[in-house]
Amino acid sequence: MPNILIIGASGFVGTNIINNPYIKDEVGNGFFKGYSFVKSSSSNKKDFYYLDLLDLKSIEDLIKEKDPKCIIHLASISFIPSSFETPKKIIDINYYGTFNLLETLRKYSFKGKLLYVSSGDVYGKFKEEDLPLKETQPLNPKSPYAASKGAAELLCLQYTNNYSLDIVITRPFNHIGPHQSDLFSVSNFARQCALISLNKKEPIIKTGNLNTYRDFLDVRDVIKAYFLLLYKGKTGGIYNVCSGKPLKISYMLEKLMSFVKKNIKVETDAQRLRAFDIIKIYGDNSKLKNDTGFKINYDIDLTLLDIYNYWIKEENG
Repeated sequence: MPNILIIGASGFVGTNIINNPYIKDEVGNGFFKGYSFVKSSSSNKKDFYYLDLLDLKSIEDLIKEKDPKCIIHLASISFIPSSFETPKKIIDINYYGTFNLLETLRKYSFKGKLLYVSSGDVYGKFKEEDLPLKETQPLNPKSPYAASKGAAELLCLQYTNNYSLDIVITRPFNHIGPHQSDLFSVSNFARQCALISLNKKEPIIKTGNLNTYRDFLDVRDVIKAYFLLLYKGKTGGIYNVCSGKPLKISYMLEKLMSFVKKNIKVETDAQRLRAFDIIKIYGDNSKLKNDTGFKINYDIDLTLLDIYNYWIKEENG
């Protein structure tokens, strides 16, 4: 019954893992007995540890102290637009930070399992006939963020091939849920709707391009997929974590607005438009389902209601 180390626990997915401890009983029949959480800033919370991924010694000290048998590596800078503004910072954290972790695991002959969380954005530019995207799709990144994730994937595979590290790679597509930053579109829409409902904002919602399609999963389903892959994923395996279905962004907004008992005007904000937007993207999750038995539990409409209620609570003080 090995301990699990979660690197990047203060982020969106990590926060939801902390708030959903049922996972360790629901997945793997109690395979995971304990957690240690790692975040990128100091904390006095029990079981939280500070870690600078660019400081090799701090990683070595943590691995020696905790001696984990399973690791989920969530830590990264993941907001795509900012990756164009600070590409070096993205590469440093997402690539060299992963390199430092892998070097430490190699140095201390790590015999456990590492789940590296990449991104469906690594597929980048593709032809419409390639949809739904399979794990065999060539990588063709369109942002520094996607490039950093693709490069780190190759690094993980190299360490698996040369040093026999047991690493599984995930490529999650869009995932949403409570605690997500309002930098991301669905959470931003939900927050705007909550503010309007609470009479803290005029009934106007600013949006980017609503005519794109994305593959959405509830973050709680994503977490379950990660734990199933730790338990059953194949060494060196790459897995899409997605719903397999495209949803139009305008649908997500309309559903959120339906929770507000007011007439709302929608306006396009030029600053929210992306120069390198992909019109439609969705993945094939058959490999994940075949290898782990993964099933989607959360209806996306209920997820949207959860996000809206989260922001109502947050903005209501």
